[in-house]
Amino acid sequence: MQHRNGVPQGYLSRSQAHVLHGVGLSEKVFHLALHQLEVPTTPYIHHAEDGNDVATFAYLESDIADAVRTFIDDAIQVTRCMCESPLLNGRRFRYFK
Repeated sequence: MQHRNGVPQGYLSRSQAHVLHGVGLSEKVFHLALHQLEVPTTPYIHHAEDGNDVATFAYLESDIADAVRTFIDDAIQVTRCMCESPLLNGRRFRYFK
């Protein structure tokens, strides 16, 4: 069964997940973190208002918050406004813990 513009029940679209659970992370870092932590996804077809259908994926809603918490807990504050993440191979990103 589908709802919310094509997003399957129990899942959040990429944009919904970032808005609800992004905790100040950029979209790019947020999605990289969820990918590295292997948050389950499912493909779906997004039905845009302009009539176009776009193939994309959604994250399993129940796993997002724990993954973000793990990512933030494992990040190391390296400057006043930058963290470094071992989960992203030492990549730095803007964040203040």
